[in-house]
Amino acid sequence: MSWGIVTTAKADVDDLARFAAHHIGLGCSKIYLYLDAPTNGIEALSHPKISIFSGAQTHNAIHRRQMQNANQAYQQGTVDWLAHVDSDEFLLPEKPLQSQLDTIPSSHDWARILPVEALTPMQTALTHCKIAPQFAQQPRRVLETLYPEYGLHLRTGYLSHSEGKPLVRTGLRNARLGIHKLIGGKFSKPCVLEQTKLAHFHATSWEDFSNELPRRLASRSYVSARNDQISIADLINLVQDSEGLGGLRAFYAALRSTSAEHLAALRALNMLLSVDLQLTAKARNMFPEAMKSIST
Repeated sequence: MSWGIVTTAKADVDDLARFAAHHIGLGCSKIYLYLDAPTNGIEALSHPKISIFSGAQTHNAIHRRQMQNANQAYQQGTVDWLAHVDSDEFLLPEKPLQSQLDTIPSSHDWARILPVEALTPMQTALTHCKIAPQFAQQPRRVLETLYPEYGLHLRTGYLSHSEGKPLVRTGLRNARLGIHKLIGGKFSKPCVLEQTKLAHFHATSWEDFSNELPRRLASRSYVSARNDQISIADLINLVQDSEGLGGLRAFYAALRSTSAEHLAALRALNMLLSVDLQLTAKARNMFPEAMKSIST
């Protein structure tokens, strides 16, 4: 079973090199890379397993452009399975992904890859990822212990999505790749790839989080919530209104802390995944021209 990835990206070429080198190293047969903005030095990512496109030239919301690009790639059908992920998301299989796909019954049209949220930037040597309590067989109330000021309102402890991303069989009639699921027809419910996680490097610095927050709130990036719960967007607005920028920074720092105490508390709950991804080393080896300006 061959597998590939489609992503719509607005990122520096060195980060795209890390993304591509990591997944090609895992056995990815094809990366469809759609650029959502001009990218300096993109020619340095020339590789037989990477196809680079300009991306959808529309004024639609980003998620609509992502879906348009993903479905263009899906229709090419050059691999057996295609994952729709972002360029800040990295597959973490415990064993070769191909062998996992070989065991999925033919009755399943797609699989869901569950996310873990990175607490450290992708350039960091050791990546620490938080695992949502429901993915670690823990009750949601542990979030009240981990984050006393906010835990009552948290569902996962993540800033970003917990829905995961789809990995879809190609060749399905009327299939369309959504952001988080397969849509477009009467398809099976997804199976969960229990031996693969998706490390999401979402807003791994305060500067990134605060600079991008207005755009993310405007695009409704943080609005997902169940009927009886408030969304991350609601919580952010509540903290901002009551405590200002300082309160918002404290909220971010609490959820994204890499202090020894926080990491130990997560580890004790089986909610910490720490892995040396060697992303920069992989990128230097495969795409040296893309990494020339990176000193570390």
